[in-house]
Amino acid sequence: ARTVHGDEVVVTFGECIVAYLAAKSGGSMRRHLDALTERFGETRVKDMTNKVIHDYALKTLPDVKNSTRNACVIEPIRAVLNHAATLNMIAKPSIPAFDDDSSRVVGASPAWVNEFLTRSENAKLKAFVAFCTTTGARCIDARKLLASDIDYAEGTATLRYTKNGKDRVVQIGPIAPLLRELPVSSDGRVFKWDTTTAVNVALAGECKKLGLEVYSSHQVGRHAFAERMLNAGHTLLEVAEMGGWDDLQVLKRNYGHLEKRRTDAIAREKAAELMRATLRVVK
Repeated sequence: ARTVHGDEVVVTFGECIVAYLAAKSGGSMRRHLDALTERFGETRVKDMTNKVIHDYALKTLPDVKNSTRNACVIEPIRAVLNHAATLNMIAKPSIPAFDDDSSRVVGASPAWVNEFLTRSENAKLKAFVAFCTTTGARCIDARKLLASDIDYAEGTATLRYTKNGKDRVVQIGPIAPLLRELPVSSDGRVFKWDTTTAVNVALAGECKKLGLEVYSSHQVGRHAFAERMLNAGHTLLEVAEMGGWDDLQVLKRNYGHLEKRRTDAIAREKAAELMRATLRVVK
């Protein structure tokens, strides 16, 4: 069949995963790809219809939100097949996501961040919040940060093997003094937490102690970073570049409303300017 009809007709999902991992290593999607390989590894991509994929997600994840089904099934499959399409292994797929039924997560405001950093006496938490909120780093990437990955002379830090499987260099100049104060753990890590849960527990305790609203590490870091940049007038594309988002659609789904709010305001302002000028001419 491959000889007669070409590779695209018979290429399997497993072949696409091999190509994807060779280029991107899988990142945090790896755990999802293992399950998808078990189910679809020998399945020809042409047989992976939207119904087949959605039925699989509903069967294996029956009691979760659609946002979880999207994160565990739809987005990993899209990433693998989109990469295969760039290699001309298959045609570019169009796999609709489940309707998003998750509540919109709100990031910590600049005022909250400022108050936390001003009032907290916990050096490690202060440095962690400052690092994540100014760089958009994920909690897991901050937890993996080694002292040897920080270049104080250049004012940068390198986040190793991030979610998209790539290293990412971030600017840490303004917060370098906070990082320098921290004792380095025996394994070389800057932030000595073994799990994200441990970070969130510590952060919640400090918030309650200070009488501040409790936010998770993701809310004070990645969410706060994206919202602050978009509210400052940067586009989704610019924020994706600054924050290391590999999939612009993920960023658009979570924060597109902020860009639209700003562009709507600009459209209204420009329309008002035009009408004021037009009315002056008419008079």
